[in-house]
Amino acid sequence: MVLRRPASEGDLSIAIFPLGLDDEMGVLVAGSRRVGFPDATEQLLLNAAANQAAIGLREAGLLREHRRLAEERDFYLAEEQRLAHTGSWSFNPSGFLTIGLKNCFRSTAFIPRVKPQSRLRNRRGL
Repeated sequence: MVLRRPASEGDLSIAIFPLGLDDEMGVLVAGSRRVGFPDATEQLLLNAAANQAAIGLREAGLLREHRRLAEERDFYLAEEQRLAHTGSWSFNPSGFLTIGLKNCFRSTAFIPRVKPQSRLRNRRGL
């Protein structure tokens, strides 16, 4: 496609490349004042760039959806545990990391703690 611009600026050749099937994600537009743009090599390179952009956009959308589902799952798990007055916790044998939900500690009145000598014993045992 060639766009006619005022005589002082010359013509502008534009190439349009779809992003995704049937332009579902948009288009990549490249332009040049050079006559004969894009040549065969530029056409291949710009097609490859459009394909990579489409892959990146698709991956970003999948990652966003994955994070949203993980947050939703965590919310429902915490709500179920709150309603059932249950909870969960995990323990790293090194003794340096204890992860738990507040409701677990509240409902059992148990706060997992590791004595320094237990940490040493656990570390040697591993």
